[in-house]
Amino acid sequence: MKSLNPTSINSLRVMSDLQEDGVHILPSVLRIGQPNSHIDNFHEGGMVYGIRNDGFLKEKGYTKYGDVYTKTNSNVVFKMVKSIHTRVPYFKIVSWDIGFNKNEDPIFIEVNTYNQSTELHQIVKIRYLKNLLTTL
Repeated sequence: MKSLNPTSINSLRVMSDLQEDGVHILPSVLRIGQPNSHIDNFHEGGMVYGIRNDGFLKEKGYTKYGDVYTKTNSNVVFKMVKSIHTRVPYFKIVSWDIGFNKNEDPIFIEVNTYNQSTELHQIVKIRYLKNLLTTL
């Protein structure tokens, strides 16, 4: 994760949905800061990549300003989110920010329960579909 941008904390934004039958992971994204930036915030110029169901990154990443990037794939683990979400059952949909320590172990950064947005997830999906339609 650090090699994607060594100056920022690059993190996963994992959304989960707590239902009666358990925690369901919703579409998730990887956030990467720009060179020389210390943050990966999408609204401050960071880029976002969709994460496929098999845990690998989608082929292209995007910035808020429409820039398109391509990077290598990275594995993702969701067990941590599933175990934590059951501890806060009063929040049905939660966005979790997960970073990685120097050993590449996942670490919990913050939880978003209020005024969270699906904007990052929608941008990845909409731009992916737009690119797909232009190639047909």
